[in-house]
Amino acid sequence: MFACLLVSVLLCLQVASAFKPFLDMYPSIIWKPVKQKIDTAILPGDIIEIDIAYVIPAGGIKDIEASYSVRSYNLYKDTMDLVENKTYILSTVEPTTIYKNFTVVVPFTNKIVVNASIYHPLEDNGLNNQMTLKIPVFEDTELVKVEVPPIVKAGEKTTVKVYLKSNAIGFNYRASVATNEILGMTDFDITKPEMVVEVEVTPKVSGNDYVETQEWYVNLMGYDYYDANNEKTVTVTVWASGPKEGVAIPATAIVATTVLVVAVAVVVLVLLRKGR
Repeated sequence: MFACLLVSVLLCLQVASAFKPFLDMYPSIIWKPVKQKIDTAILPGDIIEIDIAYVIPAGGIKDIEASYSVRSYNLYKDTMDLVENKTYILSTVEPTTIYKNFTVVVPFTNKIVVNASIYHPLEDNGLNNQMTLKIPVFEDTELVKVEVPPIVKAGEKTTVKVYLKSNAIGFNYRASVATNEILGMTDFDITKPEMVVEVEVTPKVSGNDYVETQEWYVNLMGYDYYDANNEKTVTVTVWASGPKEGVAIPATAIVATTVLVVAVAVVVLVLLRKGR
């Protein structure tokens, strides 16, 4: 009697499972650029569109859990930071594909990771219920600012401080300072996302000028897909160590010198008064 009952139960289970449709849901991820600084690379600050398709090849299914997340690599903390995530509860009337589209401003990073997943208890093949896609962000080093004394002396070494921000960790760069000729340069490796690099220069004056206002061009060179933010210009006043023997100091130089001395004196007085 027990054996007959067991056979009946097994037959019922087989019949029930035979009538259950095979369910294999899966997500798919694609992306495309929307706004770029250059056509050949994705860089920090660009805008990309991410499209996620949830393929559900059966109708009449309720309470399907679908989700996605977008994360970026934190260059400062060596972690993956959440940029955006969403979870949806979906239902179908017939076999369908549900699309979720959104845009993301590329953060300051060197990679973005997108993950999409879909789940339901009736799922027969769980191996493809999740997809992960890595979006590379290409190398970009920005020259943020330059610090140099406003007045320097010709022939004496001066330090120029170059502040930079970069996602090109591990790459070699060169910082240079020039007028119509190279005044100084420094080779260095990018070891962290924000750095201060010092370039030692020796200012010069042209001709017999006793004092000269110069434009210094500060430049970064290295493995960089976007060089429009690699250069800055600073204005520097260069004092000669003194007139050459037998050369008189021009009246314009005397006037300029007097004006500069007075200006420096005024600045010092203002600072002293503020300090009281």
